Amino acid sequence: MKVDLAGKIKNTQLPRYKALLPMFEAVVNSFQAIEDAGAEVSSPRIEIAVERDSVLSGLDVQGRVDGFVITDNGIGFDEANLDAFFTSDTQYKVGRGGKGIGRFIWLKAFDRAEIESHYRQNGGLVERTFTFTVIGASRSACAWIPRSSSGCAFSTSARVRCSASPERCSECLQARTVVCALSA
Repeated sequence: MKVDLAGKIKNTQLPRYKALLPMFEAVVNSFQAIEDAGAEVSSPRIEIAVERDSVLSGLDVQGRVDGFVITDNGIGFDEANLDAFFTSDTQYKVGRGGKGIGRFIWLKAFDRAEIESHYRQNGGLVERTFTFTVIGASRSACAWIPRSSSGCAFSTSARVRCSASPERCSECLQARTVVCALSA
């Protein structure tokens, strides 16, 4: 079976009153990743950063919201989690209330998700990075093949961004508006 990702995103619902659902989905993933890491994470951590367009330096003005970054120190994008990420409507987390659609919600509201993950494999720390868009997943060389990490601990960041003009991306504008109001 093939999945038409653009069609999947088009058919994914994101009502106006749920504009923060993409961020909620990312935070839930972080909680689950920390839970999966178990005793390997002694001080669980989830950070949420709002990213804004740049404005002229020296002015005390913040630009409009263009995305957010969720960073955690959970188990990361190991083979099982990567496989689930790239399986449409996966049942991988169904026992924990997962529906297998969170990453599609990201792309309904934002243009892309940039993932950087440092996780344990065969006793060492490895890194995997990729960008997920409506076109699919683009990757730097060796993104699927874990490479040695320069980090010293588990860390995964999911950065969702909207580079499209808000006029073209109404869901992105809704998410920007709500996140901007909450972060003001």
